[in-house]
Amino acid sequence: MNRGGFLNSVFILLAILALATWVASTIGAALVSFFKKGEGQMSHIILGFAAGIMLAAGFFELLLPAFEMAEYSAWPGWIIVLAGFLVGCFGIMGLDIILRRMVFAYKQSSILAGAISIHNLPEGFAIGVLLGALPADFRPEELALIIPIILAIGLHNIPEGTAVAISFRREGASKTSAFFLGQIAGLAELLAGILGFFIVTRFDAIMPAALSFAAGAMVWVAVHELIPECQKNKEHHPYLATIGIIIGVALMLILPEIIGV
Repeated sequence: MNRGGFLNSVFILLAILALATWVASTIGAALVSFFKKGEGQMSHIILGFAAGIMLAAGFFELLLPAFEMAEYSAWPGWIIVLAGFLVGCFGIMGLDIILRRMVFAYKQSSILAGAISIHNLPEGFAIGVLLGALPADFRPEELALIIPIILAIGLHNIPEGTAVAISFRREGASKTSAFFLGQIAGLAELLAGILGFFIVTRFDAIMPAALSFAAGAMVWVAVHELIPECQKNKEHHPYLATIGIIIGVALMLILPEIIGV
């Protein structure tokens, strides 16, 4: 397959996968018609599972390949990877700080939607970077390693879509309006995925920095957003979220053996 045909094929795949994560947000938003609260045992274990996969993916699927690719750069590899990782972490943190300073100017529902949109950016960016990093002669098994990341992102988008829709509903929006507003946050992943893909396929030299940036952003989201959120019901179910995290990490550890990579 020539490079042009490869890029077209992978870009179509990227669009499909990124669209799938947006559909998950839409499903979550649709649940506003059935639930009064975006809480529940299942949402905690799903968020824990997503956090576990994102942590493992950040280190094993993004940082390790970044170190390998950085060996061939003019700069010391560890400097490139460390810089990308820190920029990813503190870049998302900076966006979060800016958003929180706007809390007095907008309704709480708008702040929640904005916060979720911001933390969806690195998830979509990571998908785009991982797909863009595939070689032109990639094997199906190599693509299969990305699927659990897509699955984790999609699963935790469901309760997020529900939470945003419920927040707007509580402030007086109709069920229809709450549904449409609840799915908007998922669009951030689609746009970020396209951006990440185009960056790494057009500028191969920045691949290690892009991978480590995506890793830093994903780790920050998992540690700052997902883990605290999934532990909210810890008093009544002390181990549920932690089990979800462990299952997510364990899945990423054994997956290469399962698919033979």
